[in-house]
Amino acid sequence: MVRRIDIDDATIGTWGAVASLMRTQMRNDEFEDTVVTLSWSEDQPSLALGNYEDADQLDVDLVRENDVTAGRVYHSGGGGSGVFTPAIPLVLVYYQHDKHDKDENSLLKHFDELNGKANAAALQKVGLDGEYRSIGDAEVVLDDNRYKVMACAATNFPQSEYWAIVSSAIWDAPPQEYAALMDEAIDMPKEKFEDKDTDSLTSRMRPISDILEDLGKDVTKDDMIDALVEENVKRLIGEDEEIVDAKLEDDEAEFIEEMTPFFESDPWINRISTAELCEDAPDDLDLGIAAYKSRKLIKAGVVFNDDGTIYDVQFSGDFYFRPALHLTTTSVLDDLANAVIGLDPSDQDALESAIAEVFDDPALEFPRIEPTDFVQPIIRATDNTQSVANYLDEH
Repeated sequence: MVRRIDIDDATIGTWGAVASLMRTQMRNDEFEDTVVTLSWSEDQPSLALGNYEDADQLDVDLVRENDVTAGRVYHSGGGGSGVFTPAIPLVLVYYQHDKHDKDENSLLKHFDELNGKANAAALQKVGLDGEYRSIGDAEVVLDDNRYKVMACAATNFPQSEYWAIVSSAIWDAPPQEYAALMDEAIDMPKEKFEDKDTDSLTSRMRPISDILEDLGKDVTKDDMIDALVEENVKRLIGEDEEIVDAKLEDDEAEFIEEMTPFFESDPWINRISTAELCEDAPDDLDLGIAAYKSRKLIKAGVVFNDDGTIYDVQFSGDFYFRPALHLTTTSVLDDLANAVIGLDPSDQDALESAIAEVFDDPALEFPRIEPTDFVQPIIRATDNTQSVANYLDEH
């Protein structure tokens, strides 16, 4: 049996609180397979950074001045920024998945073979020519054009048999003022779009409802959500699993209410931040910042010693990895940074060797990313430097 819980009037903090609740239940051996659908608040839209993106890219004050909730995602194994309104419902699936051979039980398998195919099947179920692209996007093919209509992310929790999937359906177009705010409030590195025909976070998408209307198909948002729930449960948990409508228990509702503000707070947003990196560095050292686009964007803020070697590094981006970070640590990203401290940023072989040692951890997985992909922004950062003091003055 899989319980289904529908939550209305959510903000970005609600999502984080739900994920925190599920992880707590997993840790306490109180967990049961659960689907949560989130419908966003009409009155309180949210704009959020991805799990591992640099907080300095987000103008939090501008977001809040426009009566929009600012936050950082806490659920997925990665991914990028988003604006969350009733136009974009979420389907979250939390499940125990130890039925497969461990060698095949990879993050990429959960993305591509399980969730990806489930989302494509859900689109097909409502009458669309749905296809899945590796690591995140589901598309609809219409008149030889491809439109992004859905994003997804997979997470493997530190309790290794527990997983979570999020599917974000672009059902309708977000109100234009919020799409414009997202483009204004988030200073995304230009490398993000170097393999795309756009330089906007919102312009490559087309709403599912628009495509359905063009095709003359009578499908509601609830129909789309139901299809996502059913197809994901079938593939992620089991074809014969019964989905039972349920409500949050009183203690669960209380937990979510108490935790929601944390995931909209400045300390949480700033957990990955170039400014935080600089605050721990001497003011007279130089800081270099650069980004590199492999399959996903990787950004590095690098503080250099006076002799040009690496003093410290902050990695950020919209990449995915497993296992997901604990709530109170950035351990994997710290391990990558610690591996290159003291090295010469021009010595690519030494940098790659150091990063590769972290990658060799059998519990760690970076789908479609190689050690050299983390090295490239370090090398590029040497050509884009300023003093630590100057950066802090501007941020």
